[in-house]
Amino acid sequence: MIVIKSGFMAQGCIEENISCYYTIDDKIKNVGYIPISYSNEGSLPDIAENWEAKYFFIDNGLELPKILLNIKGKKDGSNFFKTEYYVYNGSKYVKE
Repeated sequence: MIVIKSGFMAQGCIEENISCYYTIDDKIKNVGYIPISYSNEGSLPDIAENWEAKYFFIDNGLELPKILLNIKGKKDGSNFFKTEYYVYNGSKYVKE
């Protein structure tokens, strides 16, 4: 699998993601787009959200690894932490 980290900024919002590519039928196909950070503090300070995720690839014995996200951030003035898993369903990565 090939993983490309990218991001963009528009009107005070910043987002980063990873795009996952895999060879299927001798073609390289995008099998997942997973957000790994977000901030809207520059455009919406009254309802600010700011978070980032550390991501890990976990061998699950299947064709492609499971992706673990440990997310921490702040939303509406409150700190939060959550964990998300993404699994390959045969055509793309989906949240488990």
